[in-house]
Amino acid sequence: MDAYAAHHKENIYYPFASLQDWELGSFLFCSLLSMAAINQFLGLELQVKALSLSFHTAKDLQGRAELLPAVPKWWYRIISMSHPTKQPLHLYWRNPLDCIEALFNHPHFANELDLTPACVYDTVDCTMRKYSEWMNGDAAWSMQVCTLLSISEVHVGIADP
Repeated sequence: MDAYAAHHKENIYYPFASLQDWELGSFLFCSLLSMAAINQFLGLELQVKALSLSFHTAKDLQGRAELLPAVPKWWYRIISMSHPTKQPLHLYWRNPLDCIEALFNHPHFANELDLTPACVYDTVDCTMRKYSEWMNGDAAWSMQVCTLLSISEVHVGIADP
């Protein structure tokens, strides 16, 4: 459903040209610099103009930032307590599915997310198992095996309707 999905297939950092382009844009956009100060920085003869950036002004940078997917929205609710409090309690949260979607769409994590469970061994004869992350553990492996069994049962017609 992403309008820019075709661009993301060619360049995961779209609307930026590269990782370096995105990092500099992110730094400048999140900094406390004014638009005029960003323009001044981008106009420096030092080495900034030598960089092949996809933006050359603060307005260009802002336009590219507006093309990025939105971050998950914060929600809050005032919690009523049975005991009196000096100030009302606020519960803040984000929708977990929106957060997961944002992580998958974030260019920084594009090559970092591994969703394939694996058994990793220290030795060639596969006697010493190595556990370094959750996807190397027994829980991830057994979840994958159960899912594959369920899918194959449905395709073969073994599962109950």
